Amino acid sequence: MYAWFGYRLPFEQRIALISQAGFATTSFWFGDDEELFAGGMADRMTLLARQAGLSVDNIHVPFAECNAFWSDSEDSRLAVVKQYEVALTFCRNNDIPWVVVHVAKGPTPPPPTQSGLRAIGDLARRAEE
Repeated sequence: MYAWFGYRLPFEQRIALISQAGFATTSFWFGDDEELFAGGMADRMTLLARQAGLSVDNIHVPFAECNAFWSDSEDSRLAVVKQYEVALTFCRNNDIPWVVVHVAKGPTPPPPTQSGLRAIGDLARRAEE
């Protein structure tokens, strides 16, 4: 059960409700809408979930700027890559097996570029590590 399930409740309360409903696994939104993430306390999210008896299946990274993967601007592309690298490090440090990312959005996403494909390849190799 996704911990960001649409109601503005404190994270601790949402996790308790998920556990009480009988779910065994949860996943997190890894963006500023999640108060613990925004407050620099993302590791606490994992701790609270596990204390409630839940495993953490994945985190979902914001994707508002994901089309920048295909940008000619290295700065724009690297900003997205950096956000995804932070997510991969968080997963490694918190023993979370998956991170959900988007590489394009919208009805007419930009066409793939070689630099974007290289960035995705680099992220995939890092994820394998």
